[in-house]
Amino acid sequence: MRTISEGPELEELSVDAGIIKLRPRLVLVAQTEEEVAQGLVDSGSSRLSVTPRGGGTSIPSQSVGQGAILLQSRSLAELLPDGSVACQPAMVKADLNRMLSSTDRWMPVDPSSYESCTVGGMVANNSSGVRTPRYGSTIDFVSGLRVVIPGEKAGALVPVPVEQALSGDTRTRKVASLVLENQELIAQDRPRTTKNSSGYRLERVIHDGKFDLPKLFVG
Repeated sequence: MRTISEGPELEELSVDAGIIKLRPRLVLVAQTEEEVAQGLVDSGSSRLSVTPRGGGTSIPSQSVGQGAILLQSRSLAELLPDGSVACQPAMVKADLNRMLSSTDRWMPVDPSSYESCTVGGMVANNSSGVRTPRYGSTIDFVSGLRVVIPGEKAGALVPVPVEQALSGDTRTRKVASLVLENQELIAQDRPRTTKNSSGYRLERVIHDGKFDLPKLFVG
């Protein structure tokens, strides 16, 4: 993993597409999932907040911070036999659609920054675009994720039957129980908007008899 603690690169990553400038203490450029996990551990040991950064296209300046900036350089995508796409976080949205064009398919969520925003950033922000009223936002196109939780190795998250979630590991069981117990309140109080990136999408976690933990990470 490459670490940047001074120089012009650090200054460049002090800003994004917004108007806020925050100079980070350091920048971590991770090549692998293991390096992502180690970067989180090292930052925690140094009591540094971690701000993951994609293409730096955020107008509200979500991709700048005064702790550690985490960059991931993995940008491959693969079309799977079931028609879905396995996509690494640094894949640029426009490049993804160019790849899919050979199969007459596309990912219809197009933020205005689609020529430079990354898929990882879109997942982090539940990005939308002009087609959102018809096709939905990024959360509607995420079927699974690989995530790194601080202090743990990378792991795959996919929807599972609710019964399985309720008998799973402690963390999964607790979240599933809380959502189930409060489903009525969640449905009653959810924002009535076409697109929502303000907090956890609790109303999307349980559907069709499944506990969809990936939906909790989007946005």
